Formats: sequence, structure tokens, C-alpha cells
Amino acid sequence: MKTTAARRTLAAAFAIAAAVSLTGCSMFAPSATRDEDGAISEAGQQDAFSLKVGDCLLAQEATTITEVPAVPCDQEHDEEVYFLFDMEGSDFPGDDAITAAAMEKCEAEFATYVGLDSETSIYGWYPITPTTESWEQGGDREVDCVVYADDLSKITGSLKGINQ
Repeated sequence: MKTTAARRTLAAAFAIAAAVSLTGCSMFAPSATRDEDGAISEAGQQDAFSLKVGDCLLAQEATTITEVPAVPCDQEHDEEVYFLFDMEGSDFPGDDAITAAAMEKCEAEFATYVGLDSETSIYGWYPITPTTESWEQGGDREVDCVVYADDLSKITGSLKGINQ
């Protein structure tokens, strides 16, 4: 399982360390399909441990995730994965250390992907992070940086290079 700060409370979440999360929770939902280039070509549940930069997602709030609803980016969606990085070390560094690394790296890469820094952009971001359990049981070290519309509107198309 992975955790993430809720889109609706992102600014406050980092300021006051709120922790609401996303989930994809139906084990009976069809899996998302990828085309030969690796892009989501058919909507469905996507394993949270195999997200890729450019994946477009539908938001759902909960406490942890193992799957997320993914759609092709030309369909309406709520958010998009824009950067991935792995935490280092064999011991779980703690939520504060992971949040600090996410703040540094996701913030630094936001402008590279979107075209403007997050302070100027109309878009916001949040991280999907490993939990103690996913770190220890599954070797999960990946932090996924996800961009979303600050006004919570639906997005159609990729946000890569949007310059807004």
C-alpha cells in the first residue's frame, strides 16, 4: 500500500501534515490496458506500484492505495503522474523524511514537466508515498509525483508542457 495527501487539502496538508489518501478499491474492476508505447489506452484499475510518468488518473479519497483508476489522457481525468523517484536505504526512513524528499524532488521537477513552477501554475501537486508495510514487505521505495488542477476541475489531455 502507498499513501498520499488528498488533492483537496494539498496546500494545508504540507503546512499542517494532514494525511488523507487516494484509493482504487475494486478487485473486480478491469485492469487498465497499455499500448505498445506504454501509455494507458483503455481505462481500468492500474497497480499503484507500476505507475509511469504520463499516466492519467481519476481521484478517489481513502487512506491507502494499491490500485488507482487510470484512463487514457485524452479522456477526462483528475490528475497525472509527472515524476517518479526512489528513496534510498534499507530501513524505512519515516514519513517525515519521505515527505521532505517529496517536497524537494517533486517541487523541483514540477516546472520541468508543466512548464511553470508550482507557485505560478494553476496546477498543484501531491506525492504518492510508500508506507512502512509496503517498504518492509514489498520493497516499495518509489515516490510518485502527481499534478492536478488546483480548482479541482477535470483535465483532458496531458499537462506536459502546458505552461499554465
